[in-house]
Amino acid sequence: MKQSETVKELAEALVQVQTEINNLYPSSKGYGYDYVPLNIIIDMLKTVLPKYNLAYIQLPYGGQSGTTVGLTTRIIHKSGEWLEETAEFPVTDMKGVNATQKAGAAITYFRRYALLSAFGITGDKDVDANDKAFPPSPSNGQNNGTPNNQEEIKKMKDALLDYINSEVLSGPGADKAKSYMDRNDISGMKRTLDWCKSQKKVS
Repeated sequence: MKQSETVKELAEALVQVQTEINNLYPSSKGYGYDYVPLNIIIDMLKTVLPKYNLAYIQLPYGGQSGTTVGLTTRIIHKSGEWLEETAEFPVTDMKGVNATQKAGAAITYFRRYALLSAFGITGDKDVDANDKAFPPSPSNGQNNGTPNNQEEIKKMKDALLDYINSEVLSGPGADKAKSYMDRNDISGMKRTLDWCKSQKKVS
């Protein structure tokens, strides 16, 4: 791992971030495993990191002989402090997919794991663990929050439907809200509700 000369302010900010970030539970299926999509991780981080003057960048690069790709993930603090880690990994063979698409899939895969690891988030089911130890998902298999927040999710969905029916939310905004509702994206629904409230319209 590489870092700036000092990381005091960055470290203090990361301590605060980890008190606010919750684990994310799998909402999509891969080849024999469940996982949290990259966009869900990014949406959640965008709601938390700015509060503590943090940001991150992820820079992919081509590996040797076209069989590997690499990724550098750097966490940055407003003070200018930073820390980063770089990893290189193989490009998996995938039928019916060209070389560029294979590299893109590998980069997306490792972008997820790099962010989850950097911020101490659990985002995948432990395939070595007993299934009974893993929090159950709702019947539709999608849950972006904790296992016991179904009442909160229902209230947010009801409120969003009220805003859609009253046309506070319409067009692309309503479509986006519905996509958050479909996948139980708590952070997305909260942001949308905050925006609706800021419009000072009565549903």
